[in-house]
Amino acid sequence: YTHMFSVNAGNHTVGIGRSTDGPDLGVGLHIKSDDSGASVSGDADELVLENNTNTGLSIFSGTSNDGNIMFGDSGDADIGMLKYDHSDNHLRFYTNAGERMRIQSDGELSIGTTTATAYMLNVEHDNSSNYVAQFLGTHSSVPDLMRWRYTASPDSDDHYFHYARDTTTARWA
Repeated sequence: YTHMFSVNAGNHTVGIGRSTDGPDLGVGLHIKSDDSGASVSGDADELVLENNTNTGLSIFSGTSNDGNIMFGDSGDADIGMLKYDHSDNHLRFYTNAGERMRIQSDGELSIGTTTATAYMLNVEHDNSSNYVAQFLGTHSSVPDLMRWRYTASPDSDDHYFHYARDTTTARWA
């Protein structure tokens, strides 16, 4: 016997879709087209979409508007966010209520800046005491390390690219 819509007040669940015994995943809204056989994490069971084939979620917005997924808490309703801007088709990532990364419509990735550039990867950091980027290989026998450091003072010895592999080190200032 199939429930197209079920409410289980004892388990605080609402189910939409096919099921022989009501919703079986989570404590919130479970939309089930078919049984996937999967289990849900208790940390993410307020909304469950389930099917045994491709499953998806669509967010539709106006052509000049944003589609948003927001993360909040009692202190800030949008402390984290994914925002898709349909006006020029870019995707923005926010943490601590500020934009931290953007993917432009042409695939350009900007980190630490909201300004588009002519580069496919643009990384900016406003704290000159830290490295701009670090790439670290984690293979235990031959670790690789590459770093780029830049400071605001052009005469400083702190403008360099550093490469290290095992015991071989090179530094270009």
